[in-house]
Amino acid sequence: MVIRKVMLKKALGLMLTLTVLSWLVSLGPVYAEGRPDFNLPGRSSGAMAAWKVVAGRPAGLLESPAGRLPAQITSLSSAVLPDGRLLKPYGKQIAVGDLPLNMVESPDHKLIAVANAGAGIQSVTLLSTATGSVIQTIKPQFPANGKENNEMYAGIAFTPDSKTIFVAGGGANLVYQFTAGNNGFTQTATIPVAGYPASLAMSPDGSTLYVTDNLADSITALHFTNGKVDKQNTIPVGKYPYAIAVSADGSEIYVTNWVSSSLSIVNTITMRQTGEISLGAPAAQDTPDTGTLPGSLVLSRDGKTAYVAETDNNAIAVVDLAGRSVKRISVNPYPKAPFGIAPNGLCLSPDGNRLYVTEGMLNAVGVYSLAGKTWLGQVPVGWYPTAVLADPVTGNIFVANSNGMGSGPNVQEQWVGSMIAGTVSMFASPSGSNLVETTGTVVANTVRRARRPAGSPIPVVPGTGPIKHVVLIVRENKTYDEEFGDIKNGNGDPALTTFGAVYTPNSHSLATTFGLMDNYYVDGEVTAQGHQWVAGAGPNDYVQRTWPAYYSGRGRNWDSGIPGTVNNLDTYGWEQNIYDPDDVAPMAGPGSMPATYPKMGYLFNDALRHNISFLDYGEFVEHDPVTGDVLPAMKPHMVTAYPGWNLKIPDTERAAYFTNNLKKGILPRFSYVFLMDDHTAGTTPGYPNPNTEVANNDYATGQIIDAVSHSKYWKDTAVFVVEDDAQSGGDHVDAHRSIVMVASPYAKRHAVIDTHYDQMSVLKTIELITGMTPLTVNDAYATPMWDVFTSKPDFTPFNLKAEDPGTTSWLGKDINTSSTVDAALSRASNMTQPEDTAGETPGNVQRKILDDYAKSLQTQK
Repeated sequence: MVIRKVMLKKALGLMLTLTVLSWLVSLGPVYAEGRPDFNLPGRSSGAMAAWKVVAGRPAGLLESPAGRLPAQITSLSSAVLPDGRLLKPYGKQIAVGDLPLNMVESPDHKLIAVANAGAGIQSVTLLSTATGSVIQTIKPQFPANGKENNEMYAGIAFTPDSKTIFVAGGGANLVYQFTAGNNGFTQTATIPVAGYPASLAMSPDGSTLYVTDNLADSITALHFTNGKVDKQNTIPVGKYPYAIAVSADGSEIYVTNWVSSSLSIVNTITMRQTGEISLGAPAAQDTPDTGTLPGSLVLSRDGKTAYVAETDNNAIAVVDLAGRSVKRISVNPYPKAPFGIAPNGLCLSPDGNRLYVTEGMLNAVGVYSLAGKTWLGQVPVGWYPTAVLADPVTGNIFVANSNGMGSGPNVQEQWVGSMIAGTVSMFASPSGSNLVETTGTVVANTVRRARRPAGSPIPVVPGTGPIKHVVLIVRENKTYDEEFGDIKNGNGDPALTTFGAVYTPNSHSLATTFGLMDNYYVDGEVTAQGHQWVAGAGPNDYVQRTWPAYYSGRGRNWDSGIPGTVNNLDTYGWEQNIYDPDDVAPMAGPGSMPATYPKMGYLFNDALRHNISFLDYGEFVEHDPVTGDVLPAMKPHMVTAYPGWNLKIPDTERAAYFTNNLKKGILPRFSYVFLMDDHTAGTTPGYPNPNTEVANNDYATGQIIDAVSHSKYWKDTAVFVVEDDAQSGGDHVDAHRSIVMVASPYAKRHAVIDTHYDQMSVLKTIELITGMTPLTVNDAYATPMWDVFTSKPDFTPFNLKAEDPGTTSWLGKDINTSSTVDAALSRASNMTQPEDTAGETPGNVQRKILDDYAKSLQTQK
């Protein structure tokens, strides 16, 4: 009998091992990345040893390193990020402006110009190459409608004498000219250039400035005589041209094209495109072809090779310019590493032997030996680096970090979208021994081994636990303090609570009946990123570089991957496919462009790949980039009659679609439900007031969970409730801190849980429950929500809490009028839409309106 038990135990152990191994094989990329030209780092670099903690280990046994630490900024050299990762950047850290996207060094090697192109104040920071100190900050301005406007983008170029700086004007459709004087650089001219000037490059002789016209699919050559433009040439190139470089002899221009995934080659004498090299790669399984999003570009010293960052391919394209052939360098730090590292900035060492690559989603710079064709290691930098350069005089490396060290709290009505200061990391070129140490720091900042609690219902092998059904409810825009600051057991500030228990009794009951998670964060700043995070494990580099422009009214329209449901009369435009692949002009309004989709798709694509049943109530589904049709494989999983974005439709009507299906016995393995009314229409006349919108959203949430908990499915179901972002309120811990609720028989009851979780923790937990696998490096390295669950289920149902009748009538006195506080501002700010996509006012207006409305009610009392 004992022998039989031992044999049975061994057999079960072997089965589990085979299951885990089979799952590990499935973790590799589901698209063909192409054989990398370089050796994998495990065969060539001592730095690879640091990644052994991750390589080959199930994602279910990995977690972020924050533990129970809250998000916080300790200094310019130490922080805990909302995603649970740590920041301990190498070298000196220099504070610059809002969202640095690009850096250029002056030809005399004295200055580095940093382009800060965020949603707040846009500027160019001039740094000393010798010391890294800030020399000057210049703010491009142009007159429009009788007032000064501040608008620019990423492109910067110096003249050969270093006495003139040109700055791309983005939506201003200008190039700014700044000239050196006794008091530094001052703006001396504005040069009209149509099509959203994005990047700049100067000819070697200084006679011509080349401009990528990002939204016009063209480039423009500005020819100068005696410092003034005397001629312009504009020619077509690929779709959405971004980076640009000029050959050493000035005879050719090279341009990366975001949307067409290509590299254009232009003859500068004839000003004609002589070639367009495809940089495409196979699409991920069960997704449309989103391309590889080629961005940053650098030429080899001999001019024969172009290195191009393919941010949606985990790779650097190595382009033989004469032979028109392409090889690739994988940026994976180990075999079968998760997708989504986002290599987005490049530079060569002064001797041309090293390639430095910014890895956006790892907060690191990868270092490669071109001579030895090996990966040497990584250097930790700030949050989401975007650009890197090497000073040929000192050899120092400079790295622009778009999100700096994070946001911190926003207790004084700051808007998270414009309150984050970028930084520049400055350090000496690291030696091989340095890189072993710094790579270890990158890993320790990013991920660590985890131990699953014994008996946890959240499995290590996806899809093998006792929970069989998951419902994910996605709502809009709330911070923790904005809604839960009044809960005494949690780490809240009631002074910042706008929608407390009187308006959200169901959310409060869920948070106190089950687990109150007061150390949970969203990963992005705004809706354009937020829905990409919560449905697709992160936005791509295109979204990261462009959302500030349309959130602050600076010349772009919303195109960032919000395809949504099929057309119906209740659906606002952002959920309809209005992307025309043949249209070279800026889009007329928000819409869907496949280049903005996450390469691996969304949770829905993940479910398709693993044959998991699901229903989508009102959220993302990709369209075909040519026909505009919803992908056929998705259509059976869409609740096509579900009301889309219309804030005059109560969320209780949306919840009825789910509860009616439940009554019919329809509950797939995974359900995604979008309830958007807690966004509110502000105080726009004719719409329900904010308290009514939030209260109805709360009641709809309660209805769904009440229905599930009183159904036959309750015994093996978990319901997760999250917000897409946290931009509408304040929080005393961090502007990214937000709300998450989990209801399940397996969820702990009456517990305060201070484990550091983020949106990726929710996704990872859902993936482990249902049998999906990580979409990107973000959910792969997130902390599973083990502390939220218990091995001892409690099947007591959740009972719907009644709302205050004064908050839910949806009629009469609960409708805003023209005399409601900030009514005109709400109307002008497009508060009825998902965001201020028309750009009539900055994005922080939503918070102001909601705060003013709450204060007006207090005054009335």
